[in-house]
Amino acid sequence: MKNRLLLTGVIVALIALTYNPSVAQGKVTEKKLIGTWKLVIEIEDELEEARQEMDDEDNVLGELILSGVSGLVEGIMDNIEIYFEFRPGGEVVIMAEAFGNNDDEDEYARWEINKRGELIISDMDNISINDDDYWLMDSRYLISYDENGEKEENVYMRKVE
Repeated sequence: MKNRLLLTGVIVALIALTYNPSVAQGKVTEKKLIGTWKLVIEIEDELEEARQEMDDEDNVLGELILSGVSGLVEGIMDNIEIYFEFRPGGEVVIMAEAFGNNDDEDEYARWEINKRGELIISDMDNISINDDDYWLMDSRYLISYDENGEKEENVYMRKVE
C-alpha cells in the first residue's frame, strides 16, 4: 500500500513539474477560433535578433543599414494594427488600421483547421503568406509556426474581447 501511494505521488509530481499550460500549444478548434483576433508582431525583438546576427557575422554594412532603418520600422509598426475576424464557414476578414485610419479595403481569405488541429490561412490576394505556415493555440494566443515546425517567437494573435 505504501509503495502504491509513493508511486502515485511520484507520478503526480512528475506531471505537475512537466505540465505548464502557458506554453503548451494545442489544437485549434472552431469554437475557440471564431471571433476577432489582433496580430502582434514584437518588432523590437526581431530587430534585436537581426542586430545580434549582424554583430556575430561582423557585417558592418548590414549593421549600418539596420541601425538606419530600425527606428523607422519601429515607428511604422507602432502605428499599424492588423485584425483577423474569423467567421464560420472558413471565411476570414483581415482588417488593417494604419495611423488611426481604417479607410483601406478589407482583405478576405479562407481558413481551415487540418487533421492535426493546425490553423491554415490561405487565398489572400494582397498579403503574402507561406502555404506551409500554420497556427496553434495555447491558453490565450494563436501562435505562428513556420513550414519547418519552428515557432515564430515574436508573431502571435490574441483574441479581442
